Amino acid sequence: MNEAETAFGIDRTAGRQISKERWDAAARLADAVGDQLYFASGVFQERQGQAPEVRHADPEQRLRLYQESYPILEQLSLMGLPQLAHRLIEMLAGCTDADPRGVFHLVSNAIRAGGRYGYQYESMAARQTTKLIRQYLAEHRELFDDDKLAQRLIDILELFVGAGWPEALRLVYGLDDIYR
Repeated sequence: MNEAETAFGIDRTAGRQISKERWDAAARLADAVGDQLYFASGVFQERQGQAPEVRHADPEQRLRLYQESYPILEQLSLMGLPQLAHRLIEMLAGCTDADPRGVFHLVSNAIRAGGRYGYQYESMAARQTTKLIRQYLAEHRELFDDDKLAQRLIDILELFVGAGWPEALRLVYGLDDIYR
């Protein structure tokens, strides 16, 4: 995908047909890998409120999956495909307490890369992102003493504010109160 985008840009109609086909195949593969990780994490099952007898990953298993698949998650977080980005963010939200810095790195990658494809215009993206940022500001505020992470936070908020989401705007207006 990166190779095709570098050669022809995000507009896949440009360039040769073979590049479009390679990009599409790579996107399908990345999406499938993201789906497998998402469903293996147990996040979907928890959200569906499935009964305890329905086996799914518990928090300890989700953390192990996160740790062992971190290099893959990092690559997937840079792809930018909106559905993939959203699934990654949902999965990663369950790992924030175990590795707040690493999770925020991946989440911010996914959101910023997703911005190339309009992720910020999706209502579910705005809800999930603002919810996760509120959680970070409440539970892991000290991370944003790091200028690089603070800039990533600002970049994310600017993306959603630019898309016109009121929840993102409220978060931006509240940042002054948080840092007092």
